[in-house]
Amino acid sequence: MLVSQTQGVGSPTIYSSQSLNQPKKAEAVQKDAQVSISQTANNAEHNWQTIASKYNVHNISAAEARAMSRELFEGGFIDSGQMIAIGAPISMTENPHEKIDLLGDMKRTFEISAASGGLSKTSREIYASAITTLENLAKTHRNNMPI
Repeated sequence: MLVSQTQGVGSPTIYSSQSLNQPKKAEAVQKDAQVSISQTANNAEHNWQTIASKYNVHNISAAEARAMSRELFEGGFIDSGQMIAIGAPISMTENPHEKIDLLGDMKRTFEISAASGGLSKTSREIYASAITTLENLAKTHRNNMPI
């Protein structure tokens, strides 16, 4: 009797019922694999790259942040809660065209609000997810910058 067990990446290990303590490696059969990416995935990647190239989350105005959050939402990258968190007014007296570090400000606000108990569990999750999205945009933006 033979029992096959897959061990992560690599060949399966074959055990015989007579020698369970002495595994023998079976020869790996390699086949060429073809992977195709759907047009929807290609479009999503293109849309993500376009958004990342248009907006620098470390130097963005409130008006741009709202436009970016709308594009992220319409592209299916964030939900409505995250759209609101990202596009929320920066202050009561905001200048919609003044550039700010949106990601840095959101991180500081999140830390202060979470430490003071000012956010519900759902709000924390939405805000943290919005910050993660902005961090990913920042990485993509940085990677797309000419050297």
